[in-house]
Amino acid sequence: MKTVLRHWSLMTFLAFGIAVQGCSIVDGPCEKGKGDIVRRDVDIEAFTGINMTMAGNVTIERGEALKVEIEGQPNILDLISTDVEDGQWTIYPRSCVSNHKDFSVFITLPELENITLTGSGSITTLDSFDDDVNVLLSGSGKITYAGQGEKANVALTGSGKVTFTGDFANITVAHSGSGSVLLSGATDLLKVNCSGSGGIDAYELAAAKAQVVNSGSGSSKVYVTEELEAVVSGSGSIFYRGDAVVDETDNGSGSIVNDN
Repeated sequence: MKTVLRHWSLMTFLAFGIAVQGCSIVDGPCEKGKGDIVRRDVDIEAFTGINMTMAGNVTIERGEALKVEIEGQPNILDLISTDVEDGQWTIYPRSCVSNHKDFSVFITLPELENITLTGSGSITTLDSFDDDVNVLLSGSGKITYAGQGEKANVALTGSGKVTFTGDFANITVAHSGSGSVLLSGATDLLKVNCSGSGGIDAYELAAAKAQVVNSGSGSSKVYVTEELEAVVSGSGSIFYRGDAVVDETDNGSGSIVNDN
């Protein structure tokens, strides 16, 4: 179990690093939105990661050629950064904005490896991607993702919701917030750490093996067919379904429950 706990210390550090990298400081008086909503094409270099740091909605489709459009009031669109660093586009205004109408981003791209949302908006993939992926939600917004590959990391530190559908060899979930994570699909190995007050529901994710650590007040629900290592050290509980052989360690006030 020490291996599992070391893994989660690393996951927490990585999630924090991604969030900090996306922070931007803006100075000066706030720009108020003016005019009707328009849509513009964006000239931008190729990227495989998206970090949404402002209120708004991002819609992503899979396609061979990169295409980006932004939609909003003209003076707000003028302020949106198009800088790409280390393959990641951080979406933010170069100066403070307020009192503007809806802001939206429409993206078509061939590969998607990193999704980060630190605001109150949403990021939605309309197609399934074939890449290893990192998904991080640290705000009150919503991420909806679908894909397949070898590895997927999902982290939630806020009050929002992550809906993850995927077929990956390994899926890792770190939940330290008050929001919810909903998973479906299939995996050979599922690793879950729930240290917050929110919940993880993976009843629709068929896992051959799983390692689940609950140290918070939230609950974790998993479906496992072969082997389950379950550890409770907080007030939250682990619920499991499936025919897995279960190795239980319960040092908290929560429970490990056979929910078949």
